[in-house]
Amino acid sequence: MAMFLAVLVAWPFPGQMYRLALPVFPLAAALLACGVAALARRHLPEERAIRIACYSIALPLAFCVPALFYIAERARLPDHSIMEIYRIPFRLDAEATAARQAAAFQDMERIRAATPADARVMWYGPAYIALLAGRTGVPLDYPANAEDLAEQLRRGRPDYVYLSRVHPRDSAWRQGDPFAPARDLAPHADVVWWRRDAAGVPEAALFKVRGEARR
Repeated sequence: MAMFLAVLVAWPFPGQMYRLALPVFPLAAALLACGVAALARRHLPEERAIRIACYSIALPLAFCVPALFYIAERARLPDHSIMEIYRIPFRLDAEATAARQAAAFQDMERIRAATPADARVMWYGPAYIALLAGRTGVPLDYPANAEDLAEQLRRGRPDYVYLSRVHPRDSAWRQGDPFAPARDLAPHADVVWWRRDAAGVPEAALFKVRGEARR
């Protein structure tokens, strides 16, 4: 338990804290039951103490009932398979965030269609590239400047770079706009395709890295 809490405190991606907290709830319920049983044993027989401890778990479960109505309502929305639909209370923000994430997932198919099978594709989430696009993922750290980006290209030797306004580990953009490095890619890569929103603002793009940028 102490080790889990230490990981929870030190975890560097605040936007994903809710996932790490999920294992705490059954542990907290078990500790509650143990505590109630220990108190009940002071005044009651063992069998009744255990029964009361089991009943005590029903109390926190009762607080989950209103959440079921919230979940049922959100499950009828578009992109209902995206976690942010349920995590963000304000509906418009939840829908906008979920739509951006769904579009990023669709980009994985576009990457698969636009690149050869042995292509190396750089992004903040290389595991997504490997799992959903079927290409070798190359990790990209948010570059501090143009020189940092150029160095990462030389070191990682990607064939392509994918950028999106969705960052799989920084949903709050604490490091900055994840699409911003696109402006520094012009000397090193050519655009394969853009994805724009309804207003024509770029939301994502795939770039083909020139050979000299990888040397």
